[in-house]
Amino acid sequence: MDRYLFREYILELEDSMLDNIYKFILTEAQEKVEIGNKGYYNFYPQEDRALQLIIETTQEDNKINLENMFFHHTSGSVWKLKIINALSDFSNTYMVSDENGLGGFIIRLVNEAVLGKQLKEGDIFEAQVSAFAINGAIHETENDYEKSIPLSKEGKRNMIADGGLMPLHLIINNNAFLSDEEIANKDHFKDNILAYKGTIESSNSYNLNMFDTDFPTYYSALINTDFGKLPIFFTRDFLNGMKRFGIGNIIEGELFLTGDVCIDDYNKYIKKNELSFKK
Repeated sequence: MDRYLFREYILELEDSMLDNIYKFILTEAQEKVEIGNKGYYNFYPQEDRALQLIIETTQEDNKINLENMFFHHTSGSVWKLKIINALSDFSNTYMVSDENGLGGFIIRLVNEAVLGKQLKEGDIFEAQVSAFAINGAIHETENDYEKSIPLSKEGKRNMIADGGLMPLHLIINNNAFLSDEEIANKDHFKDNILAYKGTIESSNSYNLNMFDTDFPTYYSALINTDFGKLPIFFTRDFLNGMKRFGIGNIIEGELFLTGDVCIDDYNKYIKKNELSFKK
């Protein structure tokens, strides 16, 4: 489960509160889908349904087991992507390219059950994408960004091109930082964290009340990438003392990318694929 991501970066919750959230979603989810022994519970904490929490469960001997929890922010930015490889280390996670096979990055899919099939190499699909920034900063100008990059031994600055998405190594595995032993034995390119850098085209701030708790204000910045527009959501820490940020500023760091394959109304997808579900 994404306990590490939730607790440290996205919702900043204690484990005890996460457990309460799991129980709440299981009973109060607005939408539920069951496929075989798997169940998917979607909960929208706000009326505008901009945020969604998805719990994936399995059932065995009349006992429900919590397998995974996903968090996604509705964005309206839809990318058409092609599966390069399914990553066994991370559930619902794929190495993908654009529909023509160009480029490559890693994405976690949510609501994958509504497709009614298991995605495989070569499949082309659409997903509404958004990203949660894990580490990084906002810079006033491109020059400020360049100065923030340390010089290499060769006297160069290894900068990411504007709009670039680059798979990172050794960040998170099974919801924790890798140990030295894991680092030595891991297939590094399959980590699900990406480095990025982009020029902000628009920005916004959000207030969140969930489970009768007011969470700190969080923010978004829209950048352009080779694959399409990407909204990035982040906490106040990114501002680094900046009172204002917006169009023309540079945002960079590391992010966790998610894609919601349920582009249209969720129930329409269920009805459309109900025959596939029964197979």
